[in-house]
Amino acid sequence: MLAKFSIARELGDLIRDYVQTHQIQLPELERILSRRQPDKRMPITDWWAALELLRDFTQLPHIGLELGKTIAPAHAGSVGYLIQTSGNVLEALQTFHTCERMLYEGAISTLEVLGQQVRVEWPLDNGKSTRESNDTLMSAIVSLFRKASGKEGLAPSSLGFIHDLPRDINPYIDYFGCKPAFNCPCTYITFSLATCNTAIASADPMLHGILEEKVRYQLAEMPETEVFLRWFYQHLFALIRQGEPTVEAVAIRMNLSPRTLFRRLQEHNLHFKDVLMETRRLLAEKYLKEGKFTHTEIATLLGYSEQSAFSRAFKAWTGLTPRQYQCES
Repeated sequence: MLAKFSIARELGDLIRDYVQTHQIQLPELERILSRRQPDKRMPITDWWAALELLRDFTQLPHIGLELGKTIAPAHAGSVGYLIQTSGNVLEALQTFHTCERMLYEGAISTLEVLGQQVRVEWPLDNGKSTRESNDTLMSAIVSLFRKASGKEGLAPSSLGFIHDLPRDINPYIDYFGCKPAFNCPCTYITFSLATCNTAIASADPMLHGILEEKVRYQLAEMPETEVFLRWFYQHLFALIRQGEPTVEAVAIRMNLSPRTLFRRLQEHNLHFKDVLMETRRLLAEKYLKEGKFTHTEIATLLGYSEQSAFSRAFKAWTGLTPRQYQCES
């Protein structure tokens, strides 16, 4: 599902600049980075492939951290300059949250204040991204805030990754200034309110307002196709968790009639029943591999009223019972 989305072409330049700085010769990498969609954005699958190729070549399992450290405002386009002209870190964080779609399509972040902490999290609403991509995202956010504020010691209070615990977590601790959590149900980062009040050294309210208006226009001009799929998958995931993943329920949440929703999905060669089955299967496989939930809990998470119904469905999908699948994974 995430594979249907794209990222800003400027993020491809982040990899290019890193490769040039380190004098890395990888013709295949350049071929991947040169591919563009009609709207000149980069398919997210190419982004993943480029990061994987660079990781294998450099033999750096935490290549995403290294890339994120080197990000400049230009690599984030208008969003980067909006962060640079924000009044403080909180405004920069809110700007990133509001405009993230300019940079990448996929997970929709939520931002909330929890006591003395401000938390941004990215749920698995559209599927799972790669370790390298998530590492780059988190590292880049912290790097942009540090550079904009002039505070190299600026650090999150906590952060969590959906991927497995790496062999060596010291590069994460050294860079972020705190010990991250791994195998989390979502990717998240939190900052204390005190940190959020840190002033941005290059704050410019007038320029910020001009850039904000420009970005608002660009967001409105982005392909409606991406918006539709983005919101469809978000509502589908939420309703699966609530136990009522019907086309009628999704349509109501999207303010569409069921007939219109069916038609819109067909325009993308998607069928509701197939998407629901694929989504449940992917989630079931993920939960079974992780081993964190009982089969009864997984059935509930996937919207089944009984474990037996889940077991029958899973065997129909894979030819294996949930227990057999776990033993073979």
